[in-house]
Amino acid sequence: MTEKIQVAFVGAGMMAAIQLRQLLRLYRDVEIVAIADTNLQAAEALAEETGIPSVTEDYRDLITDSGVDVIHNCTPNHLHHPITLEALQAGKHVFSEKPLATDFEDGQELWEVASELNRELGVDFCYRYYPMLQEAAARVQRRDLGDILMFTGHWLEDSLLYPTDYCWRLNSAYTGPSNALADLGSHWFDLVQWITGERIVEVIADLHTVLDRRHPTGQPEPVVDLVDIGSIMLKLEGGGRGTFLASKMAAGRKCAIDLQIYGSEQGLTWQHDNAPKLWIGQRDLPNQVLEESPLLQDPST
Repeated sequence: MTEKIQVAFVGAGMMAAIQLRQLLRLYRDVEIVAIADTNLQAAEALAEETGIPSVTEDYRDLITDSGVDVIHNCTPNHLHHPITLEALQAGKHVFSEKPLATDFEDGQELWEVASELNRELGVDFCYRYYPMLQEAAARVQRRDLGDILMFTGHWLEDSLLYPTDYCWRLNSAYTGPSNALADLGSHWFDLVQWITGERIVEVIADLHTVLDRRHPTGQPEPVVDLVDIGSIMLKLEGGGRGTFLASKMAAGRKCAIDLQIYGSEQGLTWQHDNAPKLWIGQRDLPNQVLEESPLLQDPST
């Protein structure tokens, strides 16, 4: 019998709970052995709910535990680099929430350390695994679209529309120098690169802070220096041009993700609001809408 992979979680917030439950549901060869969080009460509640045997306030207890194989880093952005680096250097494999780091240099360092130590380093770009996005990637890879000419899309929410709206992601000490683009844009940029198989090599950005002061109820008035609206022009290494708009100030939108890719032969559009469908655009034939189905999708998906 194969020995189970021993996994420990650093962080007991929303994303830790989501990842933890998915591991328990999907993988029989994984055993979650511990949770660490400075909020011990939150860690204890999650551990009790999911049957995890050990809880600690100090993440280093997990990193120095020789019985732990993998660390899931589910902390706020500013802790992704230091905790992941410590875990890699201690010989652990790491699965990190996005973004991997809050600047390029720190992210590069993590990649280099993981490569040097032959450790697995993953980032939670979970939207890749929607079946219709898997299908989109397969169609691009088999060149149904021809050459990629252009792409466009957005990620819009309304969670920060009002001056009274506030969360830790508006504090640069925790989230780093970016809010909307690091939180929302990082997923969208990953989808474009993964589906097309091409890296983004050039960007031009217009970044705007609408509310530089917010008024959360019952709290001191914080100064906000992070972007509320980001609009970007992008270029892929193959020459395709694109645009992207991200904001959490779009009234009525909750998780409105739109991704359109146009090639010399066909176009594809996927929207999170209608995730089981993939629009396929053609010039000389009727456009199509493919509904999620293992009988109709590419076998590789």
